[in-house]
Amino acid sequence: MSLGATDIGVPTAPWEDAKARFLEGLSGPEKALFHEASLENLFYTGSAAYKKYSADSKLRAVSTRLQPLVESVEGFGKALDIFSNTSSLLLCPIWGSIRVVLHMAEQYGKCFDKLAEMFSRIGDVLPRFRTYEAIFMGHKRLRLALCNAYLAIIKFSVDAKSVFLKAGASPMLWTPFAKRFDNYVSEFRTCQKNVEKEAETCHMIESKQARELELANTKAKKRRELLAFLSLLDYRGHHRKLQQLRHQGTGSWLAEIQSFRLWLETTTSDCFCCFGIPGSGKTVLASTIIDSMSPFFVDMGSAICYHYCDYSNVSTLDISLIFGTLLRQLLERIEIPADIADEIHQYSEGYRNILPKDLLKLLTKVLGCFEKVMLVLDGVDELAKRDQTAVIEAVDLLTKLSSPVVKFMIFSRREEKLIRRAFECYDFIDISVEYVRHDIAKFVSDSIDEKLQNHELVIQDPGLKQIIINTLVEGAEDM
Repeated sequence: MSLGATDIGVPTAPWEDAKARFLEGLSGPEKALFHEASLENLFYTGSAAYKKYSADSKLRAVSTRLQPLVESVEGFGKALDIFSNTSSLLLCPIWGSIRVVLHMAEQYGKCFDKLAEMFSRIGDVLPRFRTYEAIFMGHKRLRLALCNAYLAIIKFSVDAKSVFLKAGASPMLWTPFAKRFDNYVSEFRTCQKNVEKEAETCHMIESKQARELELANTKAKKRRELLAFLSLLDYRGHHRKLQQLRHQGTGSWLAEIQSFRLWLETTTSDCFCCFGIPGSGKTVLASTIIDSMSPFFVDMGSAICYHYCDYSNVSTLDISLIFGTLLRQLLERIEIPADIADEIHQYSEGYRNILPKDLLKLLTKVLGCFEKVMLVLDGVDELAKRDQTAVIEAVDLLTKLSSPVVKFMIFSRREEKLIRRAFECYDFIDISVEYVRHDIAKFVSDSIDEKLQNHELVIQDPGLKQIIINTLVEGAEDM
């Protein structure tokens, strides 16, 4: 992909040359790591050794140290997409080069730590694109200065790669590379100065713009504080873990159930319940529904929010956290209305104690900013009876609002009598082997194929595989 005259006007040759230099000498798997790199898999390579290393708290600490660098590159890439759709040319080599050199360094503990520290220092001196966003498109020289700063990341990675390729990161080569790092830091600082100089020539630091920037920063900080007051739960992180547990090609059966399809198609508020015994896959199914429905809730004015009640994390069983987490997800989608921000501020400053009923009232107000919303609650049976009653009352209240359209999905154990009686007026489904037969068969079949390929299992009779599948599927009927 090349930049045309209508794009941001940054020469492609230096980027293409830096990419070619980095790829030179890499093995096939390393090139695959490079080409497949993204923000999501930056710290993951797929190797067993690296998975083991990833579980270490040290890597989590490293990812935290690299957060300023990651956020800077991510912001730069988003800007390129918005302005010119050129992020694949400029951004992918950055992620790829960082990912590969971290992978190369992971087998050398000390080198890995030192390399991570170098990337951390780079992140500290990189010019933040957000600071210059307002004038990015209007000034070519500023665009060039910013792009040069991020191009330097690849150049640094090329040098780091050479160290690992030449002698396995031996001290004899690492020491001079570490000394050269000071030159890289100086280069990054020079880039920062060039950016600031160009920004100054664009009158970026005029008093009015400085005040506007300060106001924007203050506003953003206040927004973060208000959202944090409502909930600090890492709901996205928990959802990602469930995505990893989900077996590919399973969980689609619910969308084929007529009652569920009719429930989705109606334009009125309503609730749909999924009941099942422990271990029947309710939580993973909930994550599947969230992912499959998300594309239908991307427009402004729509949202899909969720909460997983997890008995292993007691805080998730608190009704205030449940309402607060749903409220936070909604507010993350919009500019927080002034009256709602003021009300939350009153609570956050301790002027008033916030109760579950207050959070539900706020949730009701915020829903008024939307046209359609889906709320998914999993594991409601894990809640105390009092909190189950609060959820039941919330579903009754919110599905009776004149606006917006609110679609509730409740996942619970089938033997929870309070919940079943309360929701018996809504459509529901009991998860049974009849529905998940295909999922079980696919999982077993794929597992057998994997073991056969890894020589962990030998089947001489070709028909034995199907016998195993049938036996396990039939055995599941006794759940």
